[in-house]
Amino acid sequence: MAGGDRSAPGAAGSGLVDDAVTDAVLRKALWSRENEFELCKKDTLVRHTEDGDFDVGGRELGMSLQGRAAVGVYGGQSLDFFIDNANAKLVIVDSDQQAAALAARGDASVLSISRSRDGEAPRELFSVDWLGHHGARAHIADVPSLTGLAITAAHYGDLIARADRAPRGASLDLSRAFQVATAPPPEWPDSGIDFTTPDAATYGTGYGWLPPVGWGSWTIGPGAVMEFRVPEKLCHSGAILKMRVDPYLPPSRADLETGVWVNGKLATTWHFNADGKFSSNTVGDSDKHRVMEVGAPLDTGATCDARVELRFARPGAPSRPIPRPKTRGRSNCWCREQASCLRNRRNPLHAGRVQQVPREWRLRAPRGSPFPVSLR
Repeated sequence: MAGGDRSAPGAAGSGLVDDAVTDAVLRKALWSRENEFELCKKDTLVRHTEDGDFDVGGRELGMSLQGRAAVGVYGGQSLDFFIDNANAKLVIVDSDQQAAALAARGDASVLSISRSRDGEAPRELFSVDWLGHHGARAHIADVPSLTGLAITAAHYGDLIARADRAPRGASLDLSRAFQVATAPPPEWPDSGIDFTTPDAATYGTGYGWLPPVGWGSWTIGPGAVMEFRVPEKLCHSGAILKMRVDPYLPPSRADLETGVWVNGKLATTWHFNADGKFSSNTVGDSDKHRVMEVGAPLDTGATCDARVELRFARPGAPSRPIPRPKTRGRSNCWCREQASCLRNRRNPLHAGRVQQVPREWRLRAPRGSPFPVSLR
């Protein structure tokens, strides 16, 4: 490409950059040309990969918002896959922007994954729909999580064509024709969950979390959901989820209530008040605040699978929308070495670490100090 006199790696005077990043970009570009786009390859409409991306038609599409990596959506956002005959593109769209995005889509259809409405499919977190060429909506599936999601159909071509031909305003239910699979809730590790590591995203469901970083994981938006499987020895003997939390309590929002819902039932509500000690910094872990220990009973019923949903409310605070990404601050809380662990009132169990964050409060533990939890 550069000619014989400039073909050696790093040759003087060469305008070409020869490094690992360039090699990766070129490989991906060449692979994309060779890997022809084909919707529903091997009868698969969409598949969530081990890397956290989505495979659509042979294209691996990562989640990002305003150029920043994402591990899911929050609030009324949706994952919208814009799909035409030659390619697919994934965009995270706010609910008040979707109409404009659809109006500008041209000939593309849209596979949309959004939070299920309250009261609809209460056990399922997300609704998957196909938005046809002419404005029809075809319901494909209700799913509990984005992790390990795979949607397949043997006769997808006829199904998609039917949705694309339907007129504006039409509503179709194609859910019986598609097969859906998601990953089971991950096992709770003996050492607990460390929400400073990338593995923490495994316990999220794709709703209400920001990617883990070295000091913890923020939650964002009006709620956040995580799931895991409680160890057999604890799930029917009064297990308790323990966390250390650092609520984000600025002067304008000095109170925070967090409802903790376990498998669709309210387990407890955490009440936080700044008491004159306000949060002032929205970057990293530099706030000097009280770290509080909180817990919630894990009544999982007949199963050992636990879905924990945190719902945030600001009593007395002025109505205020979630900030746009350009100006957004913290949500509700974050977990640093958030000691989230299970304990039983009778049997001792050592603690682990958990870290998560809502943008109005955060969960954390003091640096370098594990959070011992015993079962009494």
